[in-house]
Amino acid sequence: MAKSDDAIAFELHDMLRASLSQGRARQLAFSIRRRSRKASRSQDITHLQPVILTSQPDLPKIDASILSIFGFQAGEDSYDKRKPPLIYAFISCSLSWYSPWLADQTARLPECLITLLTRGDPAGVVDFSVDGTFLRIFMTVNAFLRHEEHLSIDQIIEHLVRASLLDAVSRTTEVFLAQRLLVFAILGWQSMLFLPSFNTCPLQELAIHSDPEQPDSKHVFETLKVSAEHAERPMSVLLQEYGNLLSSGPRGQRGAISAPDTAASFRSPLDPIKFNAHLLFTLMHLKIRWVDTLALHLDYDQSTRTLSLFRYPSFCIAMLRSRGALYSFAITGVLGYDCLANKDDITDILHEVLSSYRLLFGQSKHSRQLFRRLLASTPSLSHNADPLLPLLCTKGHFNHPAVPQDRLIYFTDRDFPVTGDRINLLNLELTVARPKTWKGLIRDRRDTTQYWTFWLVAIIGGLSIILSFTQVVLQAVQIARS
Repeated sequence: MAKSDDAIAFELHDMLRASLSQGRARQLAFSIRRRSRKASRSQDITHLQPVILTSQPDLPKIDASILSIFGFQAGEDSYDKRKPPLIYAFISCSLSWYSPWLADQTARLPECLITLLTRGDPAGVVDFSVDGTFLRIFMTVNAFLRHEEHLSIDQIIEHLVRASLLDAVSRTTEVFLAQRLLVFAILGWQSMLFLPSFNTCPLQELAIHSDPEQPDSKHVFETLKVSAEHAERPMSVLLQEYGNLLSSGPRGQRGAISAPDTAASFRSPLDPIKFNAHLLFTLMHLKIRWVDTLALHLDYDQSTRTLSLFRYPSFCIAMLRSRGALYSFAITGVLGYDCLANKDDITDILHEVLSSYRLLFGQSKHSRQLFRRLLASTPSLSHNADPLLPLLCTKGHFNHPAVPQDRLIYFTDRDFPVTGDRINLLNLELTVARPKTWKGLIRDRRDTTQYWTFWLVAIIGGLSIILSFTQVVLQAVQIARS
């Protein structure tokens, strides 16, 4: 007797937890493949129960109350049907990776921040408990971001001083520079738009982390260091100095396409059968780099054919629900920067990130198989993984109110108004790419006329060769007998 969808969902999450703790990623991939074939074609995952993931033993322990920045309260882990299922399905379940992830980030704090958090003891141990200095600062920053707009790092420091969480010091001291670095780091960790870099420059600069061994297009981060004096500017303006971390979509062109005079919105149609990760791998030999930085999602480096993908999609759902730190980087008409993202743009970006997993992986059978192979062979997908990512990328049909519905045909101006340029770049290269092997030629179904012409010629030609060969054999036999 076939198992119910509930039972399959429970087993998937239980196996994911086991694989993360025991390193059995390959067994997980095979199990997901076996059970996904039995699952219903319409998957509703709003009822999934929490998965408890723990950080590594040598990392600091971050209290679970840290999830309250996404609107989830620690201890609120019992299922209550009267409450929206989104809370339990994605906040208590899929965000179980966030505390270990944050613990890993804080394990690399520089000495100046350790001194700041331990009130002057560089050899001290930072207290990450509920009552510890770090968590209190972390929560206070988040609460302040939610209640005020156009905040700068210096304004946040002033608020922390008034709350007696930081000492009031002169702006010329190293302590004040360390305070700026701490707030800058917290903003990066809460928004996941960027990651701070430590010990790579003097305190007079604020640096963003970039792995030199992992290529990117350099179109997102045009520079990695900005003078700390710019911390007095609103964060939306400060981030613009690093590059295109938060871009804006076309103003006044949102919504569904309905009128004939909006023909321009029909540019760049994307058919999931003709544009997907499987074809990108097969025809372009593309490599995927799984990143922790939301700004790098869909960033494509043409020189190395490397595509960056954000590996924590549940963060997008949590941010859509909580409208937390990322939304504090939005601008309004007051500032007059049309090139910067407003709150609608940020909402679009989060929706587009979620849709991109479905476009690249979920809506193509071969791409779903590709992701299962990646899941079994890529360490970054098995270490402190997001349980939502395999569900988005391995389910033929995915149904959840927070995730945009699958489309038969996507249009970049309608479905990807902000990140459409990145997708168009990939689509352009895929359009001109041609198979270089027989295997690639057989699998290339983008041009159906060419595909079936190839097979008809191959079949008819093959039959002709077989008939000709048979005729020669018969004639040889006839001659031999005569």
